[in-house]
Amino acid sequence: MRKVLKIACREFLDTVQTKMFLLSFLMVPLIAGIIWYTSKNQGQARKNATAQKIAITNLVEGLSPDIQSVFQKHNSGKAGRIELTVTDSGDFQAISEQEKDLVRKGKLDLYVVLDKDIASERGKMLIYTRQGRSADMAIVPTVQNLINQAVFNLRCRQNNVPPELVQAIRRWVPSEQISLDEASGKERRDKGDMLATRYMVPFFFMLLMFMGIFSQNQHILTSVIEEKSSRIIEVLLSAVSPFQLLAGKIVGMGGVGLMVMGIWAATAVAAARWQGLVLDIPPRMIVYFVLYYVLGFLLITSILAAIGSVCNTLKDAQSLIMPIMLLLILPMVSWPNILQDPNGAWSRVLSFVPLTAPMVMILRLASGQSIAVVEILASLAILGASVPAAIWAGGRIFRTGILLYGKRPSLIEMVHWLRSR
Repeated sequence: MRKVLKIACREFLDTVQTKMFLLSFLMVPLIAGIIWYTSKNQGQARKNATAQKIAITNLVEGLSPDIQSVFQKHNSGKAGRIELTVTDSGDFQAISEQEKDLVRKGKLDLYVVLDKDIASERGKMLIYTRQGRSADMAIVPTVQNLINQAVFNLRCRQNNVPPELVQAIRRWVPSEQISLDEASGKERRDKGDMLATRYMVPFFFMLLMFMGIFSQNQHILTSVIEEKSSRIIEVLLSAVSPFQLLAGKIVGMGGVGLMVMGIWAATAVAAARWQGLVLDIPPRMIVYFVLYYVLGFLLITSILAAIGSVCNTLKDAQSLIMPIMLLLILPMVSWPNILQDPNGAWSRVLSFVPLTAPMVMILRLASGQSIAVVEILASLAILGASVPAAIWAGGRIFRTGILLYGKRPSLIEMVHWLRSR
């Protein structure tokens, strides 16, 4: 046991002291901070952005004042400014060709032609953009909405209906969502940001589980292959047994993973509280998270360490870990469906597959819906029973494969290793 702890301490210190670990450790909070800063300043950036130049040729009588009015109202808001030019007289063909040429040269962002029958069901608008300009994708829906609002005002006047009356009739009924706590019986009024937070918290739990398991397992896979290719593994095995070496690596990297996830989680909670968001996370979720993380980490680490022991390069290991990666990514791809129906058939099936159970179950438990205790215990039992089997099989393969060089052994040969004593 003392040798296992020494190896674990060595793995822990060697990992946390590397520049790549520090970079990857700081990368997630840095990316989160950049995303938050970008979203916070997005409105100001749009307001300070260069004004979009739009030209409109209007063939509808009496529509130009409405167009000018809605675009002026748009420019007075927080959205990006639009420099508008409206033409409703003169030689239509000459004006149209001139404006199209300005669009081709990039001197005009958008050119719109409004048919004379646009107030009726037969008319339409023609929107000309410069080919290959992705920036026009954002302004086109805005211009369409503004022109439709102007046409709406014109139709109201033509039918002697005040636009304000129609807007009042179509006004949305304000709503307020109230959460009822089953345990305490209290009521709580939820704000709009709380609804989004409640939806994203389960995803954060699952993402944290994925990052904690996958990132640290990549480290142990790389460590085993590098030590094997550099023959350092032979020196280590002269002092400890293969199983002690494997156990020490797993314990050391598991400690690194718990430390990283603890700091990330604490940073996320602190940032949420700084923004005034209330995270309703019951203590049992922390217990479930630690249980599923430890079991999932032991399972996947044993498999990847065994794969690393039979490979001489990372390129050789990629083909072997691909099926495992596909299973690990499956919950990440289907998380919206699982979150919408945590007790559905698909969610339950993935809950009893050992490789996907940690992420799927933590997502289901964080969803707020009631999960049967029998399912939780059964999932933990299946995952817990898989861990000793994976450690035993991984230890057998690790014991033999770590000292083999040259051609990678086949699957049949590894099965023979499992049967040998």
